[in-house]
Amino acid sequence: MIDKELLNYRILKKLGAGGQGTVYKALNTKLNRTVVIKVLPPELTTNEVNLKRFEREAHLASSLDHPNICAIYDFNFAEGVHFIAMQNIEGRTVRELVNGRPLELKTALSIAVQVCDALAAAHAQGIIHRDIKANNVMVTEAGQVKVLDFGLAKLMDDEAEKANRIDQTHLTEIGVPYGTATYAAPEQARGERADHRSDIFSTGILLYEMLTGIWAFQGKTTIDVRYAVLHDTPTPLTEARPAPTPPQLQKILDRAMAKDPRDRYQNITAMRDELRVMLHDISLAEDPKFIEDVVPSAPRHLSGANPLTNTFHRLKVRTGLGNVSGAIIGLVLLGLIILPFWYLFGAKSKLPGAVSDENVILRLNGSNTIGAKLAPSLAEEFFKQQGAKEIRIVPGQNAEEVTVLGILPGNSSPSAIEIRSHGSTTAFTDIKESKSDIGLSSRKIKPDEVNNLQAFGDMTSPASEHILALDGIAVIVNHNNPVESLTKEQIAEIFFGKITNWSQLLSPGGQIKIYARDDNSGTFDSFKALVLDNRQLTSSAVRFEDSMALSEAVARDPDGIGFVGLPYVKDAKALAVSEGEALPLLPNRLTVATEDYILSRRLYLYTTSKARNEWVRKFVDFALSQPGQEIVSRNGFIAQNVRSENPSVTKNAPVEYINLIKGAERLSLNFRFRKGGKELDNKALLDLDRVVNFITDQKLSGQNLLLFGFADDGQNSDMNLNLSKERAMVVADQFTRRGITPVVVTGFGSSLRVASGSTEEGRDKNRRVELWLRN
Repeated sequence: MIDKELLNYRILKKLGAGGQGTVYKALNTKLNRTVVIKVLPPELTTNEVNLKRFEREAHLASSLDHPNICAIYDFNFAEGVHFIAMQNIEGRTVRELVNGRPLELKTALSIAVQVCDALAAAHAQGIIHRDIKANNVMVTEAGQVKVLDFGLAKLMDDEAEKANRIDQTHLTEIGVPYGTATYAAPEQARGERADHRSDIFSTGILLYEMLTGIWAFQGKTTIDVRYAVLHDTPTPLTEARPAPTPPQLQKILDRAMAKDPRDRYQNITAMRDELRVMLHDISLAEDPKFIEDVVPSAPRHLSGANPLTNTFHRLKVRTGLGNVSGAIIGLVLLGLIILPFWYLFGAKSKLPGAVSDENVILRLNGSNTIGAKLAPSLAEEFFKQQGAKEIRIVPGQNAEEVTVLGILPGNSSPSAIEIRSHGSTTAFTDIKESKSDIGLSSRKIKPDEVNNLQAFGDMTSPASEHILALDGIAVIVNHNNPVESLTKEQIAEIFFGKITNWSQLLSPGGQIKIYARDDNSGTFDSFKALVLDNRQLTSSAVRFEDSMALSEAVARDPDGIGFVGLPYVKDAKALAVSEGEALPLLPNRLTVATEDYILSRRLYLYTTSKARNEWVRKFVDFALSQPGQEIVSRNGFIAQNVRSENPSVTKNAPVEYINLIKGAERLSLNFRFRKGGKELDNKALLDLDRVVNFITDQKLSGQNLLLFGFADDGQNSDMNLNLSKERAMVVADQFTRRGITPVVVTGFGSSLRVASGSTEEGRDKNRRVELWLRN
């Protein structure tokens, strides 16, 4: 095509290619103007749908006259090809600007505001883009943004489509997830219709990439990325961006990238306006002229010093801090100037007298796994649900303590939720000593702890034991370690010192370096119970109070191995784990949610049944509700909100099982029972209602629900088969009472084991009821 002429356009060079065409730089020989032309590949011109879509791109984009949208000059046909002539923009794409590194905060915000401006103009004319991404946003040397490629746009008004005699059902087929996977909104990933809120989601993803230098959702394949878009939560800015950012920016991103379109900004202008305010405040706080406007006579020689030091010296010159009145005026002005910094980047320490002991409404003590990030996030959102204002998180005297403050309706002073996360063991000692209202534990309460707290009621009853979330203990190694899976017994032998060198596992490497949580950790308690089985951890292990620090140490050590909760895997590599005859499973959202992963665990909230503090019940109810569980998910743990999945099924599954699940999806939970009986456990009692709500929301019924029971007594196959059917019937009866009668209720005995049948713990794991749903 180079040097070829299409009417009055001479092709100069190829710029790139994509799914909708090839792009060239060209010269308009009549006007002597450089343009860009986009050519539909000849091999696609026989497809009427592609031709219509291509023609529509030109008509849609040419109707948009906005400084942040690439202008369309011409749509034509020549030399057997269809092409669009558009504005030539000298600059770089956002992808080229980012190139794996975060942009400066003001630059990222400025680009995002201009993208929002462009989309606002398009949405106002009923046009959505559907493919906002880093490669489709160009930035000129002057900092002007141009949004490219409306090739995937569609009219929001179907009547307008009909008026143009374009068959919408063929041009945007339901079930075809157009757009680049990492930027596509969840509804696009599911192949559903996109609307203007899908552009808002993609803009949030673009902003996240500019702020962090990485994609919000990643995976090795497109399928992996789409799964991440549907189920994962991007790493918070506080972890993903090296430079500090205003806390409000995370809230803007969370709202823009909400999974449910109803939870996002409902128009792009609302998002733009919040970003504009933030950009203005940051610019104001950083601008030296702002200081000079407050103190016009400030000396110029201070301009290169620390801005707050500069401010103080300017105030001294202006007011004469040698006298009392001048000092007072100066300090007031200094406070006014510092305030934007404090507001933007958050208070770093508790203000003296901000809250007194009587204003503490809740005390949450225990697990670091829960208390480090999840509990503060829940407390913050809980305050919002209660209508509180001026909510902020204040660090304590050490990393394991934090206080969440908020002014509740009708109050003038802040109320507080105190969080002390010194390990799961302290959850129960602090309850006994009346130092805690809610115990945070990353393991189930032990029998001796139940006895110690019997004065407070039965701590294992549904009134006292609440399952907050699910987590998997991930066994982690360095990414360069070739080991991909281990048996549970091999892991145990490593951690109590029997296996000491990677060569014993037929892997290159040297002496194994062991990293473990400390003795107060619920993660360590769970690991001891699930893996070590009362064997002692080797004395050579390096111990950590903090999961993140442990994970980082393993990620740096080629010979290291450790264990952490699922959200803390980060830059390390998680291993697949197996037991007995069961296949090795990686810890992921489905295997942990169903508790099929052998090292999955539950995270608990414990309360006394006689608690008189009304805030205890309110907080627990919120944490277990759908909004509370969304906070759980955003913090990297496995929420209990029901999802449907399409997992792969092992080849050794029973033929009847394989036939029954054809065309069905598995629900993201299993029903399990109290040890040694047929009574559903505490989690299952709440899960029943969650499943009923999920089925009802999907407009389905019991005719879509399949229940498969499994049992394992270690020996008699006929007894196992009968027990498995009985367990399925117990669950079916509970659903029938709730108005949903499952269409299939059967059992498969001890087949499809997820754990060893030779141990009591493994047999307990195998005793379950799976749920599948036919759509």
